[in-house]
Amino acid sequence: MMYVKQYLVALLLGGVIFPVAWIEGNAAGELDFMRQDPRIWKGSISIERSGSAEEHSDDSSQGNTDKHDYVREVKESLVLRVCGPLPSLYILDKQHSLSDVTEESSDKVAAKAVCVTSKRCNAWSCKRETRHPGDSRRIRKKTIVNLYDGPVPDGVKDELSAAVQMMPGGRYVITAGRSWYSSTLSDSVDRMVDACSGKKKVTEQHLRTGAMGEKAAMDTHRSEASTSTTIRMPPIAHLFAMRAEGRLDSERDIIAGEDIQESRVGSHGYEERVVSRWSLEGYSSCDEIYGDLRYALAAADAYSNAKIRDFASTVDEYESLITDRTSKNLTGRPHTPAGPGQPNSQVGNYMATDPKTCKILWQDEFHEAQRKSCQPPFLFQVVLDHEKEHARQCWDGNHRPPFDADAGTVDGVIARSQAETSAHLVEAGESLAWLRDNCPDKGYDLDGAQQRIDKIKARKAGWWD
Repeated sequence: MMYVKQYLVALLLGGVIFPVAWIEGNAAGELDFMRQDPRIWKGSISIERSGSAEEHSDDSSQGNTDKHDYVREVKESLVLRVCGPLPSLYILDKQHSLSDVTEESSDKVAAKAVCVTSKRCNAWSCKRETRHPGDSRRIRKKTIVNLYDGPVPDGVKDELSAAVQMMPGGRYVITAGRSWYSSTLSDSVDRMVDACSGKKKVTEQHLRTGAMGEKAAMDTHRSEASTSTTIRMPPIAHLFAMRAEGRLDSERDIIAGEDIQESRVGSHGYEERVVSRWSLEGYSSCDEIYGDLRYALAAADAYSNAKIRDFASTVDEYESLITDRTSKNLTGRPHTPAGPGQPNSQVGNYMATDPKTCKILWQDEFHEAQRKSCQPPFLFQVVLDHEKEHARQCWDGNHRPPFDADAGTVDGVIARSQAETSAHLVEAGESLAWLRDNCPDKGYDLDGAQQRIDKIKARKAGWWD
């Protein structure tokens, strides 16, 4: 594959990333990575909700039974593992559980019933008898609410978010949450007994959650002594979120805290407590950007080496020599291929420029992989600019040899040398500028890096510009 810059990326669970702040004055949709906070934040955010209600009443008297019971227990937990730059954080992993169980019962039983036993009677001549107990009605209802785990139509996304917005004076506002769907399973049985006739009537109601996208439906079955109704409803939207404020521990680059909210809402004296906790630690991305600068310089130096270029007769041979020289420039040792159990760049994620269409390939996939691996956003941008340089070369009709020269020929080697030297110089220049702006006190040899860039540019100009 031609003109590929490869990066190994850890395979982690994914989520959704939300837009970062736009810098005023940029072209629409263009991020100013040069002015971003160089820190990458890693940590977790959790929300724990617990609620309960318990109500019992007994108004029984003179042998009549009149009892009512209501019990509800709620437990919900959301834990997000996050990383990335502020304000919007990438969700690496989520753990979400919900259990909401309500049980209700009602018992009404009359102490007695006076029943007419004569088949024919009037107000003056009727046989009556008293029966114990009298008429009765007993209701039992249980409702369970859980997170919906059924089939999901195309286009329905798991909406997750986590963000920390820094405020003046070191204060911040942290928000996090998930918007998903809940499913309900509810069964109610109402039993009535007429003491005089002995007739019984049973009324059942069942509520079920159908698949997402299904229409609501109701089905009823009746007989002389019973009625059973089943209702199917679509899942219900369910939001679980938090918002809190805090102050940055600037000495240790830590954002951490706890927020407790208590409320009494709903019926039957329901009380709820929501505890939010968060712990994020900031890491400087200066070393990673400096590592990219060193790699770009090592590669540009190798690609601009005329001896290596003139020695190779095919691009495959040339790239093998370039890999060794780049490794020597970085570590002083030749490249060692990955063995069993070691990383393999072939399963990594990368971008590339198609030499036939001049289009940049796998941009979204590389961006997602970069987010999952908690890399600084600048690294995505600088690799994208590397590929944009290749796209420019591809579109340049005056480029000789052409960008898509046959990889099995010397022209292909020369084209590769020219293209990669220029693209790695673009990458090195942007990384150097970013480091000067964001990491001036790290002790990196940035002046030496500039001298190497100037030297490679002069070498490049001497043999093909």
